[in-house]
Amino acid sequence: MRKSTYIVVGLLLGAILLAFALYRSSAPVIINVRFLGYTNGVTGERFARFGITNQSGATIRRWGHFDREVRKSPSLAYTRSLGSHVLLSPGQAEVVLVPLDAKPAATYQRDWRAVFYWRREDLKTRFDIWADSSSWLKTWLPTWLQRRGVHVHAAPSEWMDQ
Repeated sequence: MRKSTYIVVGLLLGAILLAFALYRSSAPVIINVRFLGYTNGVTGERFARFGITNQSGATIRRWGHFDREVRKSPSLAYTRSLGSHVLLSPGQAEVVLVPLDAKPAATYQRDWRAVFYWRREDLKTRFDIWADSSSWLKTWLPTWLQRRGVHVHAAPSEWMDQ
């Protein structure tokens, strides 16, 4: 009896040690958001240009919206759509045009910043997006089991001082 207990405990300890040996923590994701300047569109509309660079070794999903924050009046922040989500591979960059046609940007040209949202692209992200948008799950699952949105990370630009 004692021998079999030692064997079971030894196997459990071996499995735990193997799990720790094989576990690799994921590298941190580094997203760089830079203000590139202002530009005018074809129709004369004014835009702020931002460069977003994925400086990590993992693919990320940039969400298709951003928040505009105003330093002196946080209550003036609002969310604006940029289109669909964008996948950025390791080292990949994109330029995003943020329209300046609405307040607070028109009023506070120097006191605002753009905040973009991202998440590491993997099976869990895809599952979370599916579960959040699935009408089937919302119909059949009790409300306490339903998901409430998809957790994302913020990547703010620097404050506008130009």
